[in-house]
Amino acid sequence: NPPPPDNASARPRGTPRRHRVEMGEGYKRGHDGGGGGGGHRKKGKWFGHVVSNAAIPYGAAGVVVTCDKGKEKHAVRDVIRYVNESYETLVPSARRDERHDERKNKSEGDVSDALEAELRALKEEGGDGDGKVEGGDGDTERRPSRDRFKALKLDFRACAFIQMDAEAAKKCPPSALVRHLLTRTKTEGYPRSRHAMRIVPVDAVCFAGMEEIKKAVEPFVAKHFPAGAKEEEKKTFAIQFAARANNALKRMDVIDAVAPLVPKPHGVSLEKPDLAIMVEIMKGACCLSVVEEYFELFKYNIRLCGMTEEERVAEKSRSNPNAPGWMPSQAKLEAIAEAARGAPIENKADPSEKEGEDEADDEKADDEKAEAAAEEKPAEEETETPKKDE
Repeated sequence: NPPPPDNASARPRGTPRRHRVEMGEGYKRGHDGGGGGGGHRKKGKWFGHVVSNAAIPYGAAGVVVTCDKGKEKHAVRDVIRYVNESYETLVPSARRDERHDERKNKSEGDVSDALEAELRALKEEGGDGDGKVEGGDGDTERRPSRDRFKALKLDFRACAFIQMDAEAAKKCPPSALVRHLLTRTKTEGYPRSRHAMRIVPVDAVCFAGMEEIKKAVEPFVAKHFPAGAKEEEKKTFAIQFAARANNALKRMDVIDAVAPLVPKPHGVSLEKPDLAIMVEIMKGACCLSVVEEYFELFKYNIRLCGMTEEERVAEKSRSNPNAPGWMPSQAKLEAIAEAARGAPIENKADPSEKEGEDEADDEKADDEKAEAAAEEKPAEEETETPKKDE
């Protein structure tokens, strides 16, 4: 090691004490391109832009959930819980209760028999390798409840997708499942989730291309809109379009391509259709379904379904403060409150309307005065003219 310089006063930083003793006080090691202080670090590998390839698989079924920003995990957890309850209600299965009774009877023996019975029951719940439960018939549930629905991470804010098992979707399609959940929520009158908003069912998923969408819609049209229907069997429909992370497809282009596929005598009704054709574009996938009572269930918004009429009016006013028509007058709010309490509604005049009528009356009175003054003025001129001539 070279001897330390005579005028060294600073102790080198980052150098172990053993090396400082060998090199002497104040010795500074030069940078030779290796690892050490003074070099420029590249931070791209730490702070680089991450590109996500998450997407919905084609041919899948499930539900699209919109929620509050940053609460995707909580909304998905609530929706999975309540959708699973609706599924067990619509698809009754007593196999799980029978296994529970058998497990209870077997556990009445000694400890070793109870342990073996519990291990055997856990193996039965796990399945025999292909997802089927041993000892069951064809109508019983083949998968445990935790495998029916699973959340897919799409890297969306305030939006998530819950995929449904293929076998479960064949027994109960997502459209019937979500409708049952929302109808029950509206009947009971309380929201089932704090953060979830809209729950849109997805019965089919295809590539987000115009020809692929038209081909995927044809089975839905044949099922819900049969050709040659009688006049009393005709149905009205509306197409609801939404796109996320996709600018290739335009709303009117999709509507113009899907609407002609519905045969006559079925027609279009934008205000209160019998069926609504849902077209949800998410990245490169197109989610399709046909739902009933779309506007009656508040566009499949579970939060609005669980509110009272007063709460819905307040929620719409809060979410759209500047939209025309959303801000009701005080008289209308009082009428809604009386209707909710069951009291008869009185025809109360809106104060703003009354002020407008008063202003109109004042303007009319001013016009009448002006006309009367205009009629009196020529008469005075006629009386003054002969005096000037004389």
